[in-house]
Amino acid sequence: MCYEALNDVGGSDFPVQLIWKKQIPTKVSFMIWSALNMAIPTTDNLKRRGFQLTSRCWFCKRCEETTPHVSLNCPFSSCVWDYLFRSYSLVWVQEGNLNQHLQA
Repeated sequence: MCYEALNDVGGSDFPVQLIWKKQIPTKVSFMIWSALNMAIPTTDNLKRRGFQLTSRCWFCKRCEETTPHVSLNCPFSSCVWDYLFRSYSLVWVQEGNLNQHLQA
Protein backbone atom coordinates (compact mmCIF):
# COMPACT_ATOMS: atom_id res chain seq x y z
CA MET A 1 0.00 0.00 0.00
CA CYS A 2 2.80 2.45 0.86
CA TYR A 3 4.65 1.57 -2.32
CA GLU A 4 1.52 2.25 -4.36
CA ALA A 5 1.06 5.62 -2.65
CA LEU A 6 4.65 6.58 -3.33
CA ASN A 7 4.45 5.30 -6.88
CA ASP A 8 1.17 7.10 -7.64
CA VAL A 9 1.97 10.59 -8.90
CA GLY A 10 -1.73 11.09 -9.61
CA GLY A 11 -1.75 13.89 -12.14
CA SER A 12 1.05 15.92 -10.57
CA ASP A 13 3.76 17.33 -12.77
CA PHE A 14 6.49 15.59 -10.76
CA PRO A 15 9.28 14.63 -13.21
CA VAL A 16 9.86 11.11 -11.88
CA GLN A 17 11.35 9.82 -15.14
CA LEU A 18 13.90 12.67 -15.16
CA ILE A 19 15.19 11.96 -11.67
CA TRP A 20 15.28 8.21 -11.13
CA LYS A 21 17.65 6.94 -13.84
CA LYS A 22 20.50 4.44 -13.67
CA GLN A 23 22.95 7.07 -14.96
CA ILE A 24 22.19 9.43 -12.06
CA PRO A 25 23.73 8.46 -8.70
CA THR A 26 21.10 7.53 -6.11
CA LYS A 27 22.31 10.24 -3.71
CA VAL A 28 21.79 12.90 -6.38
CA SER A 29 18.34 11.58 -7.30
CA PHE A 30 17.33 11.52 -3.65
CA MET A 31 18.58 15.09 -3.09
CA ILE A 32 16.60 16.35 -6.10
CA TRP A 33 13.53 14.40 -4.99
CA SER A 34 13.86 15.87 -1.48
CA ALA A 35 14.18 19.40 -2.85
CA LEU A 36 11.13 18.99 -5.08
CA ASN A 37 9.12 17.75 -2.10
CA MET A 38 10.41 20.59 0.13
CA ALA A 39 11.94 17.96 2.44
CA ILE A 40 15.51 19.25 2.67
CA PRO A 41 16.32 20.00 6.33
CA THR A 42 16.53 23.77 5.88
CA THR A 43 15.87 25.99 8.87
CA ASP A 44 12.29 26.74 7.76
CA ASN A 45 11.51 22.99 7.73
CA LEU A 46 13.24 22.47 11.07
CA LYS A 47 11.28 25.38 12.59
CA ARG A 48 8.03 23.73 11.51
CA ARG A 49 9.15 20.65 13.43
CA GLY A 50 9.61 22.65 16.62
CA PHE A 51 13.29 23.56 16.58
CA GLN A 52 14.24 27.06 17.75
CA LEU A 53 16.63 28.39 15.11
CA THR A 54 17.63 31.63 13.47
CA SER A 55 16.77 31.26 9.82
CA ARG A 56 19.50 32.67 7.62
CA CYS A 57 21.10 31.21 4.51
CA TRP A 58 24.55 29.80 5.27
CA PHE A 59 25.78 30.74 1.79
CA CYS A 60 24.73 34.37 1.30
CA LYS A 61 23.91 35.31 4.93
CA ARG A 62 21.15 37.61 3.64
CA CYS A 63 17.91 35.71 3.17
CA GLU A 64 15.90 33.14 5.08
CA GLU A 65 17.08 29.59 4.45
CA THR A 66 14.30 27.86 2.52
CA THR A 67 14.45 25.05 -0.01
CA PRO A 68 13.68 27.30 -3.01
CA HIS A 69 16.25 29.86 -1.86
CA VAL A 70 19.05 27.33 -1.29
CA SER A 71 18.37 25.41 -4.50
CA LEU A 72 17.75 28.29 -6.93
CA ASN A 73 17.57 31.84 -5.61
CA CYS A 74 20.73 32.16 -3.52
CA PRO A 75 23.57 33.97 -5.35
CA PHE A 76 25.83 31.01 -4.53
CA SER A 77 23.49 28.42 -6.04
CA SER A 78 22.92 30.67 -9.06
CA CYS A 79 26.68 30.67 -9.66
CA VAL A 80 26.71 26.88 -9.45
CA TRP A 81 23.84 26.61 -11.95
CA ASP A 82 25.56 29.13 -14.26
CA TYR A 83 28.80 27.15 -14.14
CA LEU A 84 26.98 23.89 -14.87
CA PHE A 85 25.09 25.28 -17.85
CA ARG A 86 28.11 27.13 -19.24
CA SER A 87 30.11 23.89 -19.18
CA TYR A 88 27.52 22.42 -21.56
CA SER A 89 27.33 25.65 -23.63
CA LEU A 90 23.70 26.21 -22.64
CA VAL A 91 21.95 29.48 -21.97
CA TRP A 92 20.07 29.46 -18.67
CA VAL A 93 16.90 31.36 -17.87
CA GLN A 94 15.75 30.77 -14.31
CA GLU A 95 12.28 29.28 -14.12
CA GLY A 96 9.70 29.98 -11.41
CA ASN A 97 10.37 27.00 -9.13
CA LEU A 98 12.65 23.98 -8.92
CA ASN A 99 10.16 21.66 -10.63
CA GLN A 100 9.80 24.01 -13.63
CA HIS A 101 13.56 24.54 -13.68
CA LEU A 102 14.28 20.81 -13.78
CA GLN A 103 11.73 20.16 -16.51
CA ALA A 104 13.09 23.01 -18.65
